[in-house]
Amino acid sequence: MLSDPNNPGPRPARSGGPYDPVYLFSGERPKTGQWRKELARIVTSDRQFARATVNYLWAHFFRVGIVDPPNGWDLARIDPAKPPSGNWTLQPSNPELLETLTNVFIDGGYRLRPIIRLMAESRAYQLSSRYPGTFRPEYARYFAKHTPRRLSAEEIYDAMAAATQTETPMYVEGFPQPLLYASQLPDPTEPRADGAIQQFLKNFGRGDWWRQSPETRGSVVQVLYLMNDVSVNFRTFGNKYWAGASRVARLSAADASDRDAVTQLTLATLGRLPTDEEIATAVRYKHTPREEWLSDVQWVLLNELEFIFNH
Repeated sequence: MLSDPNNPGPRPARSGGPYDPVYLFSGERPKTGQWRKELARIVTSDRQFARATVNYLWAHFFRVGIVDPPNGWDLARIDPAKPPSGNWTLQPSNPELLETLTNVFIDGGYRLRPIIRLMAESRAYQLSSRYPGTFRPEYARYFAKHTPRRLSAEEIYDAMAAATQTETPMYVEGFPQPLLYASQLPDPTEPRADGAIQQFLKNFGRGDWWRQSPETRGSVVQVLYLMNDVSVNFRTFGNKYWAGASRVARLSAADASDRDAVTQLTLATLGRLPTDEEIATAVRYKHTPREEWLSDVQWVLLNELEFIFNH
């Protein structure tokens, strides 16, 4: 047992106290001795906390932050009411937008759901990645078109399950009910009882919150996996191979017209209506049994590059 608490072993000696902490950006000091609670209060009361939060959210949904990279702030260049001196410009690409979102977030009690809803329902988010006419660099600050974003591993799995209507219960220890979507999983080691789902998420860059960050880059492994993996292909089959009622099985049983069947599969998988050319191509390659033809159409749509991107 060490006799001197200020000299704990081979580590450097502790400097003398008592300490009087000061918040770096504003100079504010704690009002009580509960330092952690006071730090949380001071940080969240700083407007920059709200700015950074809405900017991280914006970067997630639009791929590019209003300040980008999202963690590269220059605090001397962000206030439109106090522009920087000299030849320096404001850092935010659209400072008015950033300040408006910040006000909404603060006025809404720092709740995430309302600010996410506001962004997702905005006209900017609804824009296509295809711009009608000539896109000029100066348009970028107004987010005049959508920047395509590859879905995360969890989003791709959930999109595949929803598109094929093959949501599979995932059992997590401590949860009273099974989960149906990967985005609901509480930990990157889950679902521990289903190696196929774990492998799917790993192949699409899930990460582990520790040594490996989530990754959205594409790879040959991902392409081959969607094309060939049994756990993916079975979801495109009808009742002959899938124990539940997949979307293909339901369409086949409903006796929908060829055009309606292709339309429903495309809407469910790509989130848009098929073009007349796409319908004609799918019908041209129709074969029997019909259920197998619909399965082929579903497989093709899952392997469209468009499927794993938010446009």
